[in-house]
Amino acid sequence: MNNKIVFAIAAAVSVFAACSKSDGPTQPPVADPKGFTIDLQSSAVSMPNIDSADVIFRLVGSSTRVQERLVKKDNKLIASTKTLTPGTWNADVEIYTKTVNQLSQQYVLIKAILIADQPQDISIAGPSATNGNGWIKRNVKSSANGQVVILVPEDVYDSWFEFRSKTAAKLLLGVQREAINVNYVVDEKSWSCASNCPMTEGRLNNNAHFMSFTANIMTSPWTRNSISMAVINEKQEVLLEYDRDWIK
Repeated sequence: MNNKIVFAIAAAVSVFAACSKSDGPTQPPVADPKGFTIDLQSSAVSMPNIDSADVIFRLVGSSTRVQERLVKKDNKLIASTKTLTPGTWNADVEIYTKTVNQLSQQYVLIKAILIADQPQDISIAGPSATNGNGWIKRNVKSSANGQVVILVPEDVYDSWFEFRSKTAAKLLLGVQREAINVNYVVDEKSWSCASNCPMTEGRLNNNAHFMSFTANIMTSPWTRNSISMAVINEKQEVLLEYDRDWIK
């Protein structure tokens, strides 16, 4: 394990607020064909490899949120829009692949859609093999018992990180990022959570803390980038860790 991140976390207060994540809902009946559709026909994600998919519709200019399960039908993922009032909505989509050796992938998309007075099909292309069509790919690493989960960026310029937990135990959370150009440090930045962790529905995520780091490596030459994430209990035992390197 990366000693730097272990020491950084161990130096923090050892009593942490735990995040909890509830199990996902069971799959409902297939949604009405006239609705919100993710077309996987030319996607990098195959239907048999998908474990689950959800969408949260957010009405622009309002606090209204409607969550729907995306269900599989004819190489498409479909969610009903029957309950959405006419207007402009943002669709927050999350697709998860099946877990293999405690590792899976998350595909995320935020898409503005228009709900008309009359029902209509809204079709969006699924994740492509390369970046560029709006989808963001992240790696999902889970502990052996599935109680703790870490989400790690796939793209080196993605500043996002996320922790999830279904345990009530006290946890120590930490992230370390570093960029090297041959033999000198271009930039390094760390984050850790001591107490009063800001949690929402069992998730602790942050897109802002490493934004200055990713902005810097966009304009500064580097040969190796790394990210280390770890979850440690109050006994200083490592429950879950994940290290990722990008090499030029």
